[in-house]
Amino acid sequence: NFIDVSITTNGLLINKKIAKKLNELKLRTITVSIDGLEKTHDYLRGVPGNFKKVLITYDLLSKLKEKNNLSIKADTTLSNLNIKEIPRLMKFIKKRMPLLDYHSFEIVRGDVRNKLVKPPLPFQLMKLKPKLFKDSINNNFFKGKNNPEYAYRINFGIFWSSDYNP
Repeated sequence: NFIDVSITTNGLLINKKIAKKLNELKLRTITVSIDGLEKTHDYLRGVPGNFKKVLITYDLLSKLKEKNNLSIKADTTLSNLNIKEIPRLMKFIKKRMPLLDYHSFEIVRGDVRNKLVKPPLPFQLMKLKPKLFKDSINNNFFKGKNNPEYAYRINFGIFWSSDYNP
């Protein structure tokens, strides 16, 4: 018997020692947040070097994945400041993070630290939508463990609502 526990991390505090502890906990899923390519990600997160730390965290988790039944996921928060580079980010992640099981996308919401960050405009999401769904349907991005046709999770619920007004 086990409890299915997952965590999400910005990658800043994961090192070899913590990765070993996470391994001992037998976590099912660890999700890393990656909100853009290096310059954009670090700006959005407000931490210089955060992007490189996410990649180091992924590398540490990949070693755990090989030994356990660990699922590694990525989560990207879509905003007006990163929406244009999402296709390039997807290509980067595909190449740099080949053991990733899943990539989800969320639309920024709530009270953000940086007041310049807003939800993408509807036309920007509509322009991105075919790329996200094409890669998911063709299954040429991530294989996904149990449901290859759902290798992406795209949380556009707020966008499809008539109440969406960024």
